[in-house]
Amino acid sequence: MDMKEIIISKLDEFKRLRGHDLQLNAWLRDSDLWYWLYSALRLNGTPLDKQQILSVLSGELQENLPLDTYSFIHGYAAVYKDMVDCLEMQANPDLKIMHRWYCSVFGTDEAEYRRNNPVVYQWDFVPPHFLDVRDLLDSMLKKAYASRHSDYFIDNAAMLHLDLLKIYPYGKNSIIMAGILMMYVLMSYGCPLPSLTANEVDYSNLIYKYIHDGDPEPFISMVERSVLNRLEAVIEICRQAREARGERPELLLKEDQ
Repeated sequence: MDMKEIIISKLDEFKRLRGHDLQLNAWLRDSDLWYWLYSALRLNGTPLDKQQILSVLSGELQENLPLDTYSFIHGYAAVYKDMVDCLEMQANPDLKIMHRWYCSVFGTDEAEYRRNNPVVYQWDFVPPHFLDVRDLLDSMLKKAYASRHSDYFIDNAAMLHLDLLKIYPYGKNSIIMAGILMMYVLMSYGCPLPSLTANEVDYSNLIYKYIHDGDPEPFISMVERSVLNRLEAVIEICRQAREARGERPELLLKEDQ
């Protein structure tokens, strides 16, 4: 099997194994948030270990952390909860929803669209004119979600992320918003959220390659590896949970088939 087939198979296995165990599903939801936050903070230039993230999310105070890091983490948690509600209503992200998520994460009343035409030195490119940002973002979201049901979900998630960065609508905050958008797409397919395997340098190199060579495959492959790692981990946790209850996962899988 190729990577796409492996991931789809693993995702199906995960969905069957997780079942309706309330305690297990609550843990999976919580772990989705802090796994993804681990990547988001690293790419934002404020890396924390997973235990620190868990402590902040639980309401503990850590003297060595700046207040804006606390705000970022709790804002991200608010976005995650809003995403769960949006998924229940089967809402597609649009400018209004992106605006709401931006305000939650960055603690503002208005989404701050880019107002100049900068050179983005880390990727060595000049993004589209700032007056076109709103229309380009709106068009990108509508086009992507119009065809999403026929797409491989990782391609869909990765390309939305990359295309948002190419528009660069929120200036330096575009990386965070592109991550949030990819997060929502993965959640919409029932995929557990991974920590991306790329560090800051690797991530920038992958974005650079897409912007200059038009080649999304290295970035997509990185996302695939990240998702596969996470799927394998949560599948093992689901198996252990079922075995602890005296169930035999291999028989349950056959019954589901």
